[in-house]
Amino acid sequence: MTTSDFLSQLNAAQRQAVEHFCGPLLVVAGAGSGKTRALTYRIANLILTHRVDPENLLAVTFTNKAAKEMKERIERLFAEQEALGRHGQPLHLLPDYEQTQLRSYVYKTFIKSLWIGTFHALCSR
Repeated sequence: MTTSDFLSQLNAAQRQAVEHFCGPLLVVAGAGSGKTRALTYRIANLILTHRVDPENLLAVTFTNKAAKEMKERIERLFAEQEALGRHGQPLHLLPDYEQTQLRSYVYKTFIKSLWIGTFHALCSR
């Protein structure tokens, strides 16, 4: 997977937030502006570019629904990048068994160990 592949899908402000590495970062934006997209891509970028162990990342959400959506977006992003990297084609063009294998690999390698959830869910984990 290359970071340039998926970062090209971001606008300039999102890309700046995603590529920020040193020091704290505050993103202030209105509804529908792509905050969740920027955050999910930021997590992917930290794992891919900076080799941050997924186990060392924490994302706290207000609802379980938001946490689930964030995990699904990250999983979809990684699966799509893996499909392009391994097979040279988008995930949806692969046979079902290949898609299942890729998703399983992505889940076990990246998603399972991510700390994403509500405050209460994370404390009970």
